Amino acid sequence: MENYYSKIIYDNSKNIGIIKMILNDLRKGTKIYLFLNGDFHRYIEDIEEMDKKFLVFAVDKKFLQVNDNLNLDKKYEIGIIACDKEIFDEEFYSQVCCIKNSNFNNKQYEIIHDNIDVNTIVRAGAGTGKTTTMIERVLFIKHKYKELKLKDIILITFTNKACINMKKKLVEKIQNYYKLTKNSLYLNWLDEIMQMKILTIHKFAKELLKNNFEELEMPSNFNVTTLEYKRKKLYEEYIHKFRKNNYDVYKNFINIPQYEIISFINEFQEKFNNYSIDINNKLEQVIGSDEYGFNKMLYYVLNNVNNELEIIKADNAAYEVKDLMIKLEKLNFQLETDMKFRYVIVDEFQDSDDVQINFFKTLIKFLKCNFFVVGDEKQSIYRFRGAEYTAFNKLKENLEKYTTNILKEYTMTRNYRTDSQLIKKINRTFIKANERVECFNYKESDYIYSSININEYENLEFHDFSTSISISNLLRDILNSKKKEESVVILVRSNNQLEKVKEICRYQRFST
Repeated sequence: MENYYSKIIYDNSKNIGIIKMILNDLRKGTKIYLFLNGDFHRYIEDIEEMDKKFLVFAVDKKFLQVNDNLNLDKKYEIGIIACDKEIFDEEFYSQVCCIKNSNFNNKQYEIIHDNIDVNTIVRAGAGTGKTTTMIERVLFIKHKYKELKLKDIILITFTNKACINMKKKLVEKIQNYYKLTKNSLYLNWLDEIMQMKILTIHKFAKELLKNNFEELEMPSNFNVTTLEYKRKKLYEEYIHKFRKNNYDVYKNFINIPQYEIISFINEFQEKFNNYSIDINNKLEQVIGSDEYGFNKMLYYVLNNVNNELEIIKADNAAYEVKDLMIKLEKLNFQLETDMKFRYVIVDEFQDSDDVQINFFKTLIKFLKCNFFVVGDEKQSIYRFRGAEYTAFNKLKENLEKYTTNILKEYTMTRNYRTDSQLIKKINRTFIKANERVECFNYKESDYIYSSININEYENLEFHDFSTSISISNLLRDILNSKKKEESVVILVRSNNQLEKVKEICRYQRFST
């Protein structure tokens, strides 16, 4: 008999046969979504104490998800409603999918249980459980396809912290599988995790380059470094040299603080780094000229600094992140040896820039594997470094062009960590943005809803803070109405705003 990853079960009474089935399935490592007419604690109150503790543990570790005290429109036959993606009672399933305040998230369920041979794009708003979905998706694939090793799955994200967090949660989940089942299979899975690649996109790029260093005429022992401090010291040095040898030009900028000039030059360089454009060979053409001569200084500083850094990198077999991406652009991909994957999962895809999108395009074209991509355009915080707002559309085009697999698109809209009243305000903000900004896309199907405080009263207010008087009046009202044991917290966007609020508090003699 097939060992399912999960089952959906319905019971309208304390059916001993169903309780035994649940216990048996859980001990085999099958996740259970349990729907009850009554209360769960009453449902298990008469069973043996050891079994009761086991079920409580399963609930705590999210192997048993309980949806109790249902108020269904009609009576349904008790028993198994679904095994993995095979749904036996469509009517029951459709009804419980409509209960927004239940624990069951049908979108998440359908994403996790989809076939392995599909490409998937998931648009997931903040707090909608995307990390849990990715972890569960990995474990579903691992359970259903026994021959697949965890090293056949690569998980790419954009920060080292996210990589560490993802690996930690995956390890914890597999450890809990072992605690639940006592099956040594899961100990083997823990060993497999050590070979699984959970990497930032830049570390993954380094892996690819290591396998192709000869083609790119790179040393086999190259390392990735940041030369930011050295770069800024060199900016200072060459600005000083330019001033000494070209004072007739530099005097036009004599009143500009040097740190501002350095900041501008660094920002100019970063613009090209973030798009992974190699400007060294066409720097003069890119910079052009201006009537005050600033571009002359810009060219002098950048040209000399970049040349000197290239020497430093060559002497130390070192590359910066932007060098890796430029190298990958030049690489005629021959993805052999250990770089074969069956499944690629990409997190925070909305933060991809043009070069990274082209990099994924190349992977799609040459790796011939399945892609599972998660992100949210509304959270694209890296536009300043070239993040592309059409990233999902470009990915979709490449998946449809270079693969024959079905492409599935999902939107996750249930929020697990934000007050429902705040979510309503956020939705209104994005709806207005959709009306004003042509490239922004926020339709009714994208509206987020909260699982927290759904029926509570309105507890948010909006005030005009355009004047110091308005801020002062609000602070006075809050301080006069708060209880003695309560505290007031003020969050602001910038240090300037913080100083403004502190100055108002000092002037009004508010206690801070």
